[in-house]
Amino acid sequence: MIYRGLSDADEPHRKETEMVKVETANWRRISKAKARQAYLRGDDPIRVVPCKVDPDNVWGIGTDIVLDDESQGRSKERWETFLNHYIWDNCQHNELGKYPAFYERVHND
Repeated sequence: MIYRGLSDADEPHRKETEMVKVETANWRRISKAKARQAYLRGDDPIRVVPCKVDPDNVWGIGTDIVLDDESQGRSKERWETFLNHYIWDNCQHNELGKYPAFYERVHND
């Protein structure tokens, strides 16, 4: 597995508010805004995991956002509702992380 995540010591020029760039063999970390845009466009899947969890973990922690029933549609309200429920249910532990991290699939062509 390729896991590229740099610590603060490796990136002294990185600001506190900047997202740590993480890329595994199958997933690339993206911002919340980019994840919302991809969701509204209909791009599937978008993986959501607590921020300290590897998106390719063997325990199955994380959720792939895929809309099975297109008749329900995609909206900002549905995105925010999903996200609020996900944070409440999955991001309450120091061990896993206090906020969600979003990933898009890497296409190895």
